[in-house]
Amino acid sequence: MRYRQTETKSLPLHTGFPVELDEIVDIANTVYFYDPGFIPQSMDHEDEKILIKLDWNINDDHRAVLTYQTAEGDVIFDDFPTLAALQSNRYNINEKLESTSLQLFSNWTDNFSTEIKLGDKSVENRQVSVDNSTPEFIVASNGIPLLQAGGDKFRQRNFLNNESDLFRIKGDFIAGDHIITAGFDRESKFNRNLFTPGARGSFTFDAGIDLDASLDLFEARDVGDPGFGFVLHGGAPVGEDADKSYTLDIDSFYVQDEWTPSSDLTLTFGFRYDKLSNSDDPIENDNFVSRYQFSNTENLDGKDLFQPRFGFNYDVSDRLTIRGGAGLFGGGAPLIILSNVYIGDGISRNFSIQALSANLETKEVQIRLKVRSNPGGLKIFEFWIGYFDFPTIDNVRLSDNQRCALVLRKFEFDEESPSAQSAKVLMLYFPGDYASLKDKPYIDDMIRKLGLRDDRNGLQSRGETFK
Repeated sequence: MRYRQTETKSLPLHTGFPVELDEIVDIANTVYFYDPGFIPQSMDHEDEKILIKLDWNINDDHRAVLTYQTAEGDVIFDDFPTLAALQSNRYNINEKLESTSLQLFSNWTDNFSTEIKLGDKSVENRQVSVDNSTPEFIVASNGIPLLQAGGDKFRQRNFLNNESDLFRIKGDFIAGDHIITAGFDRESKFNRNLFTPGARGSFTFDAGIDLDASLDLFEARDVGDPGFGFVLHGGAPVGEDADKSYTLDIDSFYVQDEWTPSSDLTLTFGFRYDKLSNSDDPIENDNFVSRYQFSNTENLDGKDLFQPRFGFNYDVSDRLTIRGGAGLFGGGAPLIILSNVYIGDGISRNFSIQALSANLETKEVQIRLKVRSNPGGLKIFEFWIGYFDFPTIDNVRLSDNQRCALVLRKFEFDEESPSAQSAKVLMLYFPGDYASLKDKPYIDDMIRKLGLRDDRNGLQSRGETFK
């Protein structure tokens, strides 16, 4: 089954656009050499589902059911309908689901029947900006964002995968006016979540109440004091990234008695007991422990929940039925909330890189580097970089024996074509132990070794191009 829906979106009226919109698009094209797109008026949403179900009547008492299902959907969003989000800032939510289950239904006697089920399910959730190759640019007035372009900062590195395996066995036993149901479920969930806001950058141009002055900042490429340029999670000794995974197992046992004392009244009594296993431990943050006097490594391992329940159904007449009940209910694994315990361990750094000026003769670039560490606070460094800076000697010392180094990888200048002027800067983030490698003869070999991501050794890299 294929489903398509067209979304219509009108331009916000209170923002003062489209007069300034034309100017912003022109600045983006002529100064940044980047086409931010348009204000979308309509977009297509697609949703495709496939369901295959096979029933096999083995004999009069046993039946097997095999079910296979896939679903994939694409929806275009933007988070802030009260401001103008250009097409490049919108993002696509793509979700893929695939599940398979096998069930066996058996009637062993006239009074006793069972169900056994095996199943697996995988879900992939991708949230990707329409243009995921650039930072996010925000033009604001007095702290209020008015227009956004470029890759949405929350979707520059954002995906969620979860896989689950299910085993279930359930039995129903009829004893006079009672139907006794008992069963056991075990569901194992593997969850992987990557969320790094501003991985490619997010820059706000805000000159206060004067929108024209904010446009001047945008044209001058002057972000003042940006919230952050981009983020690398890696203050931990082994350089853990913001890509985390964990396993959550849920064992459930339940019993229910459905009693029909008369043809008009049905009473239901029962309980459900859930026990959780979550053995993956988050990284402990020593500063968190000293500040709050408890650890941030708490997870759901060993948690349980006893859920008693009661219900009734009373037929007062052919036209009136009274239903009611009370109980404790729990369900739905908080996968994203739980993953935040692993991702949001408070050990991260925010990096902002600004190109202040360039020397065309020596082919050097003046850089302002801002590093905001948690813990550690804000540090600001200004320096020149050129082709002959060695990444493990000329670097910035950070806390937790971590360092970062900036390397000029490309410097292009053409007097006849100003749009071709650019400089590419590579930032390396690595443990301080690597700073002792001074005898490497070739800088390209060092950059290759440091730039290759290796979670075991805590190496990460980012590249930015300035024009």
